[in-house]
Amino acid sequence: MTPDRIQWIVFDLGDVIVRLNRGYRPPAMLQASPAARALLEDYFRDNFLPGKTEFSLNERFQLGQVSRAEFLRRIMDALDGAVSEDRIVREFAGILAGVDEAVVAIVAALKSRCRLACLTNTHAIHWEYILREY
Repeated sequence: MTPDRIQWIVFDLGDVIVRLNRGYRPPAMLQASPAARALLEDYFRDNFLPGKTEFSLNERFQLGQVSRAEFLRRIMDALDGAVSEDRIVREFAGILAGVDEAVVAIVAALKSRCRLACLTNTHAIHWEYILREY
């Protein structure tokens, strides 16, 4: 390979290959009591802002600092056990809004010309959904 040839192209998964519905909030969260809703909003506050010293539950889950079981338990506790784990898992996939077919076509066209990589901070619940649905 010559030094000026592109050897790798790296894509992000979220909002590049897989579209995200950024304004989405799980219905169970919206139907919760005001106190539970406030706690859940804190769990999902803005992701990875510069200068933050403390990560939200969602960020810690994405970083692998909180297990899937712990993440789900904390959400179920905030909702006073009124929502099943299965419903939470289904609803949390609602932020995923399908694949961007134009980007998929670009990736397909590039795969024979250079090495491709995909990086993501996608957590286990979303990854399971992506593998199953896309």
